[in-house]
Amino acid sequence: MPEINIPFTDFNFANIIVPFSSILCLILFFKEELCKFFSKFLNNYYSIFYFFLLSFYFVVLNLTSPYPLTSLKYTLKILEYLPVFILALLIGLFKTYYKNLLFLVIFLIAIILNFFNLILFFNPDLYKTIFYERPYTYPRAQSLVGHPNSYAFFINLSLIVALVLLNESLISNNIFNFYFILSGLNLVLTGSKNNFILFIFLALYILYGIYKKNKFSLDFEIILIFLILNIFLFWLFWLSGLEIIQKFSYNSWYKQAIENSLSQFFKEHNIITYKITSINFREEIYSYALYVLSQFPLGVGPYVFQAEFLSRNVKFTALWGENTKGFNAHNLVLQVWLDFGILWVVILWSIIILIFRLNSPLKLFFIVVLLGNIVDYFFTNPLIFYISSILIGFSLSEVINEKNFN
Repeated sequence: MPEINIPFTDFNFANIIVPFSSILCLILFFKEELCKFFSKFLNNYYSIFYFFLLSFYFVVLNLTSPYPLTSLKYTLKILEYLPVFILALLIGLFKTYYKNLLFLVIFLIAIILNFFNLILFFNPDLYKTIFYERPYTYPRAQSLVGHPNSYAFFINLSLIVALVLLNESLISNNIFNFYFILSGLNLVLTGSKNNFILFIFLALYILYGIYKKNKFSLDFEIILIFLILNIFLFWLFWLSGLEIIQKFSYNSWYKQAIENSLSQFFKEHNIITYKITSINFREEIYSYALYVLSQFPLGVGPYVFQAEFLSRNVKFTALWGENTKGFNAHNLVLQVWLDFGILWVVILWSIIILIFRLNSPLKLFFIVVLLGNIVDYFFTNPLIFYISSILIGFSLSEVINEKNFN
């Protein structure tokens, strides 16, 4: 969704509508379950102890942050995702028929975004009008999700959702094949290399599943042909050096402007100029993230690295200005450590190991999260965080029910 801000605040309407809608659903549909839960919680001393221990941890994290007010602000902002997670967890435990409905809603949103992106891509004037407040990335596609890499990650998540729906017989093979073709084309247009590798991994997983059931069926041939076609198009557009994709772009000056800015900055500071690439950019940001962690090994608080440290870094702000605060550590472990401390890195891996025991396709979500966030970090994107909160809630409900365990 386009981010429409509430007047005089830096919050958008989605920050209010989504969590309060979830709270309303919790009250309407899960009043009895919540009452039973709180009754058990209040009679369980261990639960109360762990709750206060966790609360104490966040208080200490905020107080020890070098920027406590920023840390507190974004800690409270993260809480908006909690009702979404709790709602998904309870739906998975008690009302599974709503679970499929939510999957269908996510799938429908993905289809709309995919078609809308194609309209934007072939109508650059409309594209530039819509994204006037965001970094102008055309011809790299970004739909209404945000950065092209975030949009590409969303496409991979939506493909997992489509696979779940296919396994539950809620969509036909033809609809799934159609969406595979549509999402693959959109992902090619994003130019996101690491997410395209994930897409290949998912496609091979899908091909393996089809082969186990029906050998070399028509569905197998369709997926294989379009996978090969997507690989060829991605190479042609982004890796061949032919710059064919630039024929669609009247903004080829953008990359050159960044490189000129970089060159001017290094010239003023007597530093040897180098060409900006995704590799040396990540080297710089990893180095800086590790430096911050060496100074604050307990973490600095949610979003503090972006909002405070990166925004005060001379090199990054010289190149990207205000956009610098939208960056992150570009690595899941580094970012979680920076935001919540080393304890949450351990908790994160413990949850992932637990959920890997599932036979459900939702296990793919955590594989994609791990692989996709090795050289990037996508959970600062609201849409991805909301959808991930739902998928994590559903996954944990399956762990509790143990219905798909080996």
